[in-house]
Amino acid sequence: MKKKGQIAMLLVCGVFLVISIATEQVIQKGDFIFPKVILGDLAIGGMSKEEALFAIRKKAADYNQKELVLTGLGEEEAVSYAELGICLNAEKSYQEAWRYGRTGPWLERIQQRLQPRKISYVFDFEEKKAKDLFNQLAPLAAREAVPAHIWVDENGAIQKSNSINGQWLNVEANLQKLAYFPFAGEEKEFPLLIEEIVTYPSSEDIDRWQIDGIISSYETKFNVAQKDRSHNLTLAAQAIDNTLVQPGEEFSFNTVVGPRSSAKGYRNAMVISNDNFVEQLGGGICQVSSTLYNAALLGGFDITERSAHSLLITYVPPGLDATVSYGALDFKFLNNRELPILIHTKVKNGILQVSLYGQKREEKEYRFVHKVLHTISPVTETITNPKLAAGKRMVKQKGSNGMEVAVFRQTIENGQVIEEERISTNIYHGNKTIIEVGPKAAKKQNSNITEKKDNP
Repeated sequence: MKKKGQIAMLLVCGVFLVISIATEQVIQKGDFIFPKVILGDLAIGGMSKEEALFAIRKKAADYNQKELVLTGLGEEEAVSYAELGICLNAEKSYQEAWRYGRTGPWLERIQQRLQPRKISYVFDFEEKKAKDLFNQLAPLAAREAVPAHIWVDENGAIQKSNSINGQWLNVEANLQKLAYFPFAGEEKEFPLLIEEIVTYPSSEDIDRWQIDGIISSYETKFNVAQKDRSHNLTLAAQAIDNTLVQPGEEFSFNTVVGPRSSAKGYRNAMVISNDNFVEQLGGGICQVSSTLYNAALLGGFDITERSAHSLLITYVPPGLDATVSYGALDFKFLNNRELPILIHTKVKNGILQVSLYGQKREEKEYRFVHKVLHTISPVTETITNPKLAAGKRMVKQKGSNGMEVAVFRQTIENGQVIEEERISTNIYHGNKTIIEVGPKAAKKQNSNITEKKDNP
């Protein structure tokens, strides 16, 4: 009897199992949605596939026209899902809802069917549409970066302007964000990724530079009546005006001023070439490099390249000039301070002034001493002048002595010279003496000379 009971129980279980398997197969093949499923904001539980797709497609048409506010452009920009390339996919959304309760282990599937579940819509993303839209919006987000600026005005006062950081719409980054954005159909805005362009120098950078006064200054005089020379000098002074030299940076006169060409406005004026004064394009700008040289010496800066003229000039003492020739001779100095410096030039009423601005320190001052080591007598050149009478001599150019000059820079602290360094040794040729002489008289032939004949 007991054995018969066990057999009956097994039969019942077997029948139940067969019925369960058959029922599960029917459920798996069925197209209906389980009763407690909500898709987005649609209660589609218990619907057949046809009913669910009809409801989802109707909702998709609404969502294609739904607007999403793009933020971050300054002004909010409302665009439709369709413009962004976002489309609610009815078939894929239905499949997501249909799979709920039909995947996973059997007991887990049973539990899912008994619990309410909200499932998100599935959206397709057409990248090209979004990219085209972002490219159209990019100019609205663009802002050019404006660096801070510091300069010295014509009155010698330090002026500053504030920096403005720029920004740009990163199209690729926004496409990636949009592709992975967790759309649920309830979003009202999409924050755009606007990237900042940090400008240099910033207002804070300029404040840290502590440019608050004149470190050193030097001035030279020029003849305003020499209009072309004065013009060239002014152009070169303007070229280096308000040039910023960073710590450890080497200033190059030729790099900043550039070629001296007629296209840049330079004119012909006197220069020294092969120990002679001749007219050449850009004549006069050596006075600018020489004035800057003296300002740099007085500021304690390291001179890295400098050449003297071959002849003495009048606007600076001997040994304190700096000749330049583009592509050949340059004047350079190194900013050996811990903070930037600013070069300022002023040309007015026949005076050229070059000042170096920076953090004003009272610790040390500098002065230079130039010593004539010895003089060099001028050479004499004799040339023939056919217009002079034979044997007559005339001084066309009176010569002058040249010299060898040494320049020393003294470092002064608390009124005492604590260091003296030899800066340069310079050799200047004197102007040669030129003497013109008349042509020599022609020698007369001897009329008493007889012709020698051979004896027959």
